[in-house]
Amino acid sequence: LIPVLPGSLAAYGFGDRNRSLEVNDDHILIRGRHIVKVGGGFLFRRISDLLNYGAGGEYSFPNIVSFGFDQPSLFTASLSRLAPYFKPPDMHRQYRQQQYFAFIHDVFRATPRLVLNAGVRYENFGGPVSTGGVRDPVVQFGPGISIDQRVGGAQLVPSASAALFPGGNWSFGPRIGFGYDLLPRAGLLLRGGFGIFFDRTFDNLWLNARNNSFVFPPGFPVLNGNYLQGIASALPLYSGQQYSNQFPYLTAFQKPFSNGYAENSFLGIERQSGSLLLDIDAAGSLGRKLATTDILNRQSAQNPSLPPISWIGTQGLSAYYALTTSIRWRIGSGFLQAAYTWSHAIDNQSDPL
Repeated sequence: LIPVLPGSLAAYGFGDRNRSLEVNDDHILIRGRHIVKVGGGFLFRRISDLLNYGAGGEYSFPNIVSFGFDQPSLFTASLSRLAPYFKPPDMHRQYRQQQYFAFIHDVFRATPRLVLNAGVRYENFGGPVSTGGVRDPVVQFGPGISIDQRVGGAQLVPSASAALFPGGNWSFGPRIGFGYDLLPRAGLLLRGGFGIFFDRTFDNLWLNARNNSFVFPPGFPVLNGNYLQGIASALPLYSGQQYSNQFPYLTAFQKPFSNGYAENSFLGIERQSGSLLLDIDAAGSLGRKLATTDILNRQSAQNPSLPPISWIGTQGLSAYYALTTSIRWRIGSGFLQAAYTWSHAIDNQSDPL
């Protein structure tokens, strides 16, 4: 019987504090047949983060008798990857991130039966910048090395830059659309549109870079049963012992790292006759440069000195097509509705984690 003390079996604790300042401003101008909307804003964030993985250390007892006699058999704790000796890593991180956007959009009534709209939106998501004293090391690849050979020329080096994540900033998303009254007397309306929409990379993806700063070995045979002493005092006793560096994986980012986006489009026709309304719409959404994570150096096959590497890139693709029909029939104070959608979706990696 292996005794388990009350509490969580997880080796980590996580804390994340976000402070943000956001300002947005929009204006609408009506001039003749034009309705123009312009606006913009910014988001300023400060992030204090702590992933306390294995920082408290862990002693294991083989059975209840050993536990009763204070005789642990295994000891493990997080180790700094770059320190030349056994040293606990500093898990505290502080970042700042700035994001901006601006847009202009015009709705123009070209004729009594035709309405056009067009606009463009600029996104600058920015990349997080380390503001604390701790910077996570980076996986550096040698020059002239292809994607298939990258791991062989890789090494883990201290970060020379405070910029943690190579965010893609210059992103312009155009949007166009129209509405045309094909047969006014018959209530037949044709509508369509196209737009490009960008997506900000979520925090958890780039926060994984802190995995480069520590390793959590499976355990060492206990050399000193005094498990009440601090981890910083206990770790030097195990210096020189061999251990596995497989967990957690290192994290490397593609550079430059473009913002993912979707190309959305639709074309639909609407027919209204009295209390009956019929819609037929075709829609599509193509995802491009989506964030993905691949595993390089599996089983340390290419570079034995490094563990597996999570390679976060922008090679993700997706496609969605749909044909939707719906019919609505008003009956007194209520209505009936029926709808059917035929769709097809395919992608090469749905979850970047």
